[in-house]
Amino acid sequence: MKLSYLPFCITLLGATLTLSTSCKKSSAEVPPDNNYSMVDSVFTSGTPEGSAATGADAADLVDNTTFTSTVTINFGSSVTINNPLDGKGVIITQNLGDITITSSVAGVRYELSGTTTDGSVKIYSNNDYKVNLNSVTITNSDGPALNLQSTKRAFIVLGAGTTSTLKDGAVYAASNEDQKGTLFAEGPVIFSGDGVLSVSGLYQHAICSDQRVRLRSGKLYADAVGDGIHTASFIADGGYAKVGNSANGIVVEGGAAIVNGGSLEVDIRKLGLTTLAVEGTDPYININGGSIYIRSTLGKGLQSAGDLTVNKGNVDAYVIYSSATADNPGVSAKKNIYINGGYVGCKGYYGLHTDGNLTITGGALIAYSYTSIASGIDCPSGTFKITGGNVLGAGKTTSVPDANSSTVNALVLGGSSKVMHVGRINNGKEIMTFQPDEFFYTVLYASSKVVTDAQCDLFRGGSVYGNVGSDTVVATYGNLGGLYKTGLYISDGRIADTSFKVSSRITMVGGLTK
Repeated sequence: MKLSYLPFCITLLGATLTLSTSCKKSSAEVPPDNNYSMVDSVFTSGTPEGSAATGADAADLVDNTTFTSTVTINFGSSVTINNPLDGKGVIITQNLGDITITSSVAGVRYELSGTTTDGSVKIYSNNDYKVNLNSVTITNSDGPALNLQSTKRAFIVLGAGTTSTLKDGAVYAASNEDQKGTLFAEGPVIFSGDGVLSVSGLYQHAICSDQRVRLRSGKLYADAVGDGIHTASFIADGGYAKVGNSANGIVVEGGAAIVNGGSLEVDIRKLGLTTLAVEGTDPYININGGSIYIRSTLGKGLQSAGDLTVNKGNVDAYVIYSSATADNPGVSAKKNIYINGGYVGCKGYYGLHTDGNLTITGGALIAYSYTSIASGIDCPSGTFKITGGNVLGAGKTTSVPDANSSTVNALVLGGSSKVMHVGRINNGKEIMTFQPDEFFYTVLYASSKVVTDAQCDLFRGGSVYGNVGSDTVVATYGNLGGLYKTGLYISDGRIADTSFKVSSRITMVGGLTK
């Protein structure tokens, strides 16, 4: 959701307003009254809550395992195999383009290269092993292209400067083995390297592990009739993964989804990044860094079957509203949501929804409900607590922070389709400047800028001047935008719609609450 802004740029140097030659007005044309300079503030932070788990495991670092033997397999008009461990613990059989490896020894790496339009690689191993993909293209019309029938770690290393491709077919040959995707593994799959891997799943999933998928570096592209990535747990430490043209994005069945770094882009029809509950498990999502962009046309954005904790990083989750997505939020959790830092921008039927508690101790949250049909921030049955951060929710209604447990003041404002500006009377300090992209009945705003006993003016209309995206002039949070950090608000000579005093933890100036 991108917003349109005036193409106007300013520079604030002390008390002097300097307009660049590309601006449409001279400084003499800027109205002298009711002008508010927005300053990028350092907001109050409370004590973080929720989980700080990163999924750290030294054994998941390929550098911590020694590989002393190399087996090479090169596909072409025929398959060339070099196996120095033949008769010494590694058995390789070949049926046309289908290669089966059975290993009982440790420290083996497999180098795959070349192209086959009707082949596969299947690996059985009693020990952790390494698979180097060096510009290899494997298409298997009746099963997985890379079939890892081992419960041990598979270190998948993407060769620097190379692009590898894995594809399967819509129908698999009968098998008594589990095989649910193009790259299928019974054990953990850990991706690293500086290359690119593209995986297409016509049968079910593109990348699937019954234990864990971890992305340390490299680039992954996945598309599937089912899930782009399907696994029991998912960890991203770095790299880039894009899931598109799929029913679902990244689906974690029963375990944790942890994002420590890197970049995830999910543009799908149904579920974005989702953890699912399985009996006897406690799934959750932790965002500790990196960036996540999710767009869903028929489903949900970022969804946890347990708790959801955002400690750092950037999240944009966007669900396109239709009859098929009624009640579907941009960000949601079956239990509790904790926002301790970073940025969360979300839009859906509800912007953000939780069946448990909502606790915001820091960072920034912007949550929109579509066309004012529901709440931007929806916490109907738990405690909504704010002890820090910069919070804005816009929709038909809003949940209201708990006055007893919150330590940051909040405003509930009657909405608008125009620029909304709240400033302190006779002080010139801006509290909130928000430019919505559509009409909202209700806007909730909370931050340490909302000072007790402050006399305030609320303007609807006026102008915002600045160069959107500039760190030094005006910037918006994330792709959803709308809440200004810096710049200049001009009332254009109008008087305030409403004047009020911040008299309590929650100050009502119109709007609808739940």
